[in-house]
Amino acid sequence: MLLDAFRQLYWQEFETYSQGAEYFHVEPITVKRWLTGKIDINPMAEKLLIIKAIGFLPNDIRWQGFRINEERGILITPEGREFSPKELDSFA
Repeated sequence: MLLDAFRQLYWQEFETYSQGAEYFHVEPITVKRWLTGKIDINPMAEKLLIIKAIGFLPNDIRWQGFRINEERGILITPEGREFSPKELDSFA
């Protein structure tokens, strides 16, 4: 992902450096450095930001069609079935 694309998507999802830092489990200064281009953006941060922004799991054939609704805290299958974390945990 290019810096400009990351920056635009970041500010669509977060209002402050601190919010993003909490989400990515880094310090706010790290987020600021990513957004200013002082250091390279962590590839996993890019993937997490995409997941947060569009609600989809990583681009892997095994997850094709699955979605996450972050507001409701559920996993949605390609067939439209919805699972909460508690339901998924009970399968184990």
